[in-house]
Amino acid sequence: MVTHSVADAQEEALISIRAQKATKGIIAIVLLLLLGINLYSSFSNALERRKYEIGVKRAIGASGGSIMGQFLLESMMVMLVNIAASIIIVLDVLVGYKLYVRIVENMTWTVNISIHTILMFLVCSLSLTTAFSLLFAYKSTKVEIVQYLKAE
Repeated sequence: MVTHSVADAQEEALISIRAQKATKGIIAIVLLLLLGINLYSSFSNALERRKYEIGVKRAIGASGGSIMGQFLLESMMVMLVNIAASIIIVLDVLVGYKLYVRIVENMTWTVNISIHTILMFLVCSLSLTTAFSLLFAYKSTKVEIVQYLKAE
């Protein structure tokens, strides 16, 4: 009888863990989609503000590749600074929460960050950064030169 209840408890625990993993996966996908939409929107706004600059560069003979390289480098630097800032903020929040739990609730709280988690974060953030930086750089080479020079 005891063996049966232990097996049932283990099965319930596995079902609970699978449900939690599925929920966390859905949350991660939604957050990555929102990040992608935000990145695309901010890069599109930046491109809209700099079309005159791009038009002037193209008019004086800059190639599409050099403009693409410039914007790719700029957007990658901005995104890497944002990633570093987000890591610092998350670590500050974790340390603050750990202190709160330790002092107020008089409990110990452990955060386990595995190498797998760190690698997953780096792969996701760098791939999103690269993808949207490339998209932004590519769109910057498609600016109509004459149209934006006449407008100014």
